[in-house]
Amino acid sequence: MGNYPCPCCGYIVFEFGPGSEDVCPICCWQDVTGDVIYPTERSAASDGPSLMQCQKDYIEIGVCNPRLEAGRRPSSDDVRDPDWFPITPDMVDCLPKRSTLGPESWPDEYLRRYYWKKDYFFKTQG
Repeated sequence: MGNYPCPCCGYIVFEFGPGSEDVCPICCWQDVTGDVIYPTERSAASDGPSLMQCQKDYIEIGVCNPRLEAGRRPSSDDVRDPDWFPITPDMVDCLPKRSTLGPESWPDEYLRRYYWKKDYFFKTQG
């Protein structure tokens, strides 16, 4: 088990915080900082689907992107972040966009980058 959750499936699998560029062994999502910060926008790193779309695909087909091979099923040893939940359409307008929030505004504290955490950085923005 890792120290940080995968934002796509919620399982704690990453050794390092958001932006490690590691790939989740469960859902195959690649951990890219910009994709966590801007979860409703297409991936800038791979020009692939947004985190929101990847979550939807994982829930429906078991992998974050239909173009990828499936990851593995979670085992009894895998733990999901108890606070995690997928992005819903009603949240879209409440999340940051690349056009209005640049990297200089990203928090240094990794856990503040996760939209499902109580101290999510964008909720405290003006």
